[in-house]
Amino acid sequence: MNINKEDFKKFSEQGFLVIKSKEIAQLKDDLTTYLSEIILYIVKISKIKIDLKSLIGKTFSEQINLMVNRESTKNISKQFYELCPSLLPVLALLNNDLLLNIAKAVGIQKPVAGTLPIIRVDRLDNDIYSAPLHQDQLLQQVVE
Repeated sequence: MNINKEDFKKFSEQGFLVIKSKEIAQLKDDLTTYLSEIILYIVKISKIKIDLKSLIGKTFSEQINLMVNRESTKNISKQFYELCPSLLPVLALLNNDLLLNIAKAVGIQKPVAGTLPIIRVDRLDNDIYSAPLHQDQLLQQVVE
């Protein structure tokens, strides 16, 4: 993948780069196909009122929209978005040669993966799952 000076300048100024190539398109298609299968699986095992047949043949975006628009509690889309970052094909992107080469071409020699923040909420009168006081709680108290 060749990154020209104009691409590098855009990345430096804007912090992102849009690359249109057959390789990137194929990577996107493979990933969205996999994610579409995950959506179908989640809908199949859930009690959401969507006819599975209405999702088949739809684009990934259309499937997401149908799922979100038909659920009342957002429990299904929440499951999907929580599951998504830990799926193996998503994690495999961290070591994808194409993406690593693009990162290096724009000056990122040691790319790192970001993670979703994990927030713990202890409920009153639910001592069975409560954690003893620890570093994160102490930090929270100092910040408050």
